Amino acid sequence: TTVSGILYDIDKTEMLYWPADLTEGYELPDTLEVIGAGVFQNNNRLTSFEIPNTVKTVGDKAFMNSTIATITFESGNDANELTIGREAFRDNDRVSSITLPKRTKSVGQYAFSYMDGLTSLNLNEGLAEIGQFMIYQNNALQSLEIPDSVKKIGWQGIYKNVKLSSVSFGEDSQLEEIGGWGIAYNYNLQSIELPASLKKIGYYGLSCSSWTATSANKP
Repeated sequence: TTVSGILYDIDKTEMLYWPADLTEGYELPDTLEVIGAGVFQNNNRLTSFEIPNTVKTVGDKAFMNSTIATITFESGNDANELTIGREAFRDNDRVSSITLPKRTKSVGQYAFSYMDGLTSLNLNEGLAEIGQFMIYQNNALQSLEIPDSVKKIGWQGIYKNVKLSSVSFGEDSQLEEIGGWGIAYNYNLQSIELPASLKKIGYYGLSCSSWTATSANKP
């Protein structure tokens, strides 16, 4: 099914193709649940896009290497759980800020990676894990607040974000595990206070050139 040049499946639940020259005058169907893999990959014409709150899946590489400067999520419909695929926003250097909606449940590998313009990444309460390679080599990101709901930071989950100077946890943090190289080689990160809930730190889980890690879990 094609509407305004946008290709959908027959039920208009999945977006399959976006015309390279389409920048305005379009309306998305309220049946849309999936933004397919690579739909906006390499798109250099569109400047902004709002992901509807009906969407349950942002596919692998959906916005990879695009120059879309503003990507937002429509508010509401919080019961409609959202999955973000691998490399979904990778190599997008124009986006400066992304705020995940409350309904986000899982985020794929390298979803936020090599994004040289990203200065603000707001993760949502309800997210259970910062998975492998999720926040990886973003050269402008300066601070990161970990939601209380996160129980695990995976292998190289927060890795080589060279300007990252602050990683913070709330008083009610449920974090139990930091995987191998989980928070590593963020060269500007000099200190971190770990939550009392933490039970396990993997191989080089906390690694950088010079810093201090303290725990809120006092003896």
